[in-house]
Amino acid sequence: MSRPCTQQARRIWKHLFPGEPWPRGWKVVLGKPPTGYVGWCSRFHQLITLLDTHPFVVKTLCHEFVHLRCRGLRHGKEFNAIVHELVERIGLISHPAASLS
Repeated sequence: MSRPCTQQARRIWKHLFPGEPWPRGWKVVLGKPPTGYVGWCSRFHQLITLLDTHPFVVKTLCHEFVHLRCRGLRHGKEFNAIVHELVERIGLISHPAASLS
């Protein structure tokens, strides 16, 4: 069963991307991503699903935000650098196990 956490994700988005509106229609839930990964971003469903038992859920959310904002950018050096920048911007470098709860 999934638990909605869009409001918490929106607050993180606002901090990371000031002045940029939340993507219209998108939702974020804690649950079990259908792919078996710790996070999943579906453009078709306009949904980010985060594994609710994963200790690095906020870092995973930053990762999924990169998928959402950087359409077509594949995993790799540039992708990881962007995720690292976002994680650093919200202060998770010293607190990697931050939670959305």
